Amino acid sequence: MPATARIVVVIAITLGVVAIVVILGAVEIRYRGTYDAKLHALPRSAAACVKSGGFWAHGPWGEEVCQRITRDAGKKCRTTADCEGACVGQAGRESGDLVGECSPEVVIFGCHQILERRSSDHVCRD
Repeated sequence: MPATARIVVVIAITLGVVAIVVILGAVEIRYRGTYDAKLHALPRSAAACVKSGGFWAHGPWGEEVCQRITRDAGKKCRTTADCEGACVGQAGRESGDLVGECSPEVVIFGCHQILERRSSDHVCRD
């Protein structure tokens, strides 16, 4: 294979990798602010959790998580992006839109209606 052909192949592969990284980055930005993104952003060790202002907690089945108390608990919300934790909804509606309240903690256990972008997902976490 001639040198110019190799250079073209290397450039094409590099551009493909860059395109994939850009696309994946855009997807991550698109979902930032959702409940899953908030959970994944929490520190994974007790030391890092405490250093970040949280506390190490145990779920009902022994799962260890970094927990944070939210400052906006009980505030009306339409989407999880409106809250520090999750926007937890009820079956009721206000002005035709789903409404809920911000959760008291970032990690919530049990089954809840999590409001995300004008829709709701029934989420159970034990």
